Amino acid sequence: MRRAIAAAVAFAAGVAAVPGCRRQADAPIASRDLFPDIVAPAGPQAVASATGAVVRAERVTETEPNDSPDRAQPLSANAVVQGALSPTPAPAPVELPPADAKPPKGKRPKTPPAPTTIDADWFRLPAVAPGQAMQVELRSGPPCAELEIHDDAGTRLLRRAKFVRGVRPAFGPLGTTAGASMVRVVCRAGKAKAGEAPGGSYELAVFSRPAQPGEVLEPDDTPRPDLPVLAVGAPLQGTLSPEGDVDQFALSAAGVQPGDAMALSVTGAPDVQWELAIAAPDGKPVLVRTPPRGQPVLIPNLDLHALPAGSLLQLRVKQGQAPDSPYAVGVQPWLPTGCARAQECAQLIPQEREPNDLPDHPWTVPYQPIEQRVSGVLGGLGDVDQLALPVPVGQVVGLALQAPSSAGLGVQFAAAAAPAWTLAVPAGGVARVPALAGGVQPIRIELRAVPAGATVANDPYSVRWTPVDALAWEAEAGDETAGGLAWLPAAALLPVGDGPTLPGGGWQRRGVLVPQGDRDAFGLDLREAAVPEGLELACGGDGAPGLTCAVQDVAGRDVLRLAAGPQGAKALLALAPGAYRVVVEARGGRPSERPYTVVLRRAAEAAHLPVAGTAADGTGQRPAPDAPVESR
Repeated sequence: MRRAIAAAVAFAAGVAAVPGCRRQADAPIASRDLFPDIVAPAGPQAVASATGAVVRAERVTETEPNDSPDRAQPLSANAVVQGALSPTPAPAPVELPPADAKPPKGKRPKTPPAPTTIDADWFRLPAVAPGQAMQVELRSGPPCAELEIHDDAGTRLLRRAKFVRGVRPAFGPLGTTAGASMVRVVCRAGKAKAGEAPGGSYELAVFSRPAQPGEVLEPDDTPRPDLPVLAVGAPLQGTLSPEGDVDQFALSAAGVQPGDAMALSVTGAPDVQWELAIAAPDGKPVLVRTPPRGQPVLIPNLDLHALPAGSLLQLRVKQGQAPDSPYAVGVQPWLPTGCARAQECAQLIPQEREPNDLPDHPWTVPYQPIEQRVSGVLGGLGDVDQLALPVPVGQVVGLALQAPSSAGLGVQFAAAAAPAWTLAVPAGGVARVPALAGGVQPIRIELRAVPAGATVANDPYSVRWTPVDALAWEAEAGDETAGGLAWLPAAALLPVGDGPTLPGGGWQRRGVLVPQGDRDAFGLDLREAAVPEGLELACGGDGAPGLTCAVQDVAGRDVLRLAAGPQGAKALLALAPGAYRVVVEARGGRPSERPYTVVLRRAAEAAHLPVAGTAADGTGQRPAPDAPVESR
């Protein structure tokens, strides 16, 4: 006989076997079988009790009429019902027109309606006694059979179950607050397979047994004050049945300090495709995981105090049902592999904390004007880490990202006014972003494991940032504002006095062309110059071909464009008083982590060159018609 949810084994032994402070991060809580096989000897029906003994169950034959709630057949707390679903009486005949008659224009001919319901048998359940759990299942029946639970009046449908991939309809154990009083077995004609006679015999089983410690009882599909509480070191077990079932838990942070790293694990129910979510009280999820069918979930580095107050853990069945394969869910301190106690290896626990999967719920790192380093883990199964770095306005930081040795990183940045951009870091590799500008909004860094779903729970990544001279580096923010025609202080060439490093003085700036397709624009303000400036443009330092530097007027027209090879390039020019910009880009849009340098040196030897440039007021607008214009 098929297995059924009939009795539970003691769960305390399972808890003792998995102490919360001595487990490894990649070893989820073991699931124990709450429900042993049902004993069904020939003769009186019997079921196994929680202690392993055999108790008798009443054998009942379904008796008509019981096709409405007011005619429901009463059942005892332990009963096995033998019944049959037969087609309902044929509907009243419909008077049809003669065969040769034509229907009115625009209307179809009348046809007799096909029956949609094939019998419906109602049964009344006894009340669930305190400390007891009641289970209801359809052990066998025609493929079209469905099992329903209704309220006491039989007017409100509470749950529905059907055969799914050959697995019988069954409900999880019902508690005293389930409110389930009526059971309906029904078969609909539309559900019958082609070529199959609808209807047939069925076997309905109702069992009552003592509820076990740590066992999840229905109802828990919707938020309510008496939901089971998931506390640290106190695992719970339940069943995900029928298809569409939702088990919800209140999360307790009792005994946990803010910032403590916890591990949330779920295992079991191998035949079910389910989804795990932590939702705020308003129902908005802050963390979601959808593991492959039959695979456990482990969420390391969870900070229970970072969750919105009143958050709920939800397990939702997407496909399948598992009345015989319980799951186990638990929260306990998270320790990396090889650690027995947190005090012995606190330095190995990454600083990043979940939940930080969503952009509106990032993990924020307090900014300090010194070199800082944080580490984190990607738990696989679609884990995404959102980091926020609140760099003040006017400050610039350089970043270095170290990928885990077992998986690469896909990284997306969003800084100040710059659009989001991405880069890839190979497994074990390091990527650098020399300069990111701070702003009113924090710098956002999104990290994903590559390939998607790679599990690196014991293999951390790291992000290191260092403050850099805001005036020495081009930063990935503001340099394309208004098409590069707005000369912001953070995007201007820096004046350099006459000296050994730059004889004659001039202007210079360093930068890097990341991400792919990056284009840096710097302002050059010569509006107060009394005479044209003779200059030498030097561009290079990137060490790769394809780099170009251009001097443009305020209309975006090239005054000079210089192609810089691996060794760099130089050229002389003369500029009339006015406002200009210097644009640095790469042919082909290739990214680079190696910085370039662009220099404009005052050069007396360029004084004899024709003067190029257009007078401008520096606002980015074309000169008025009567304004003087120097020809190039």
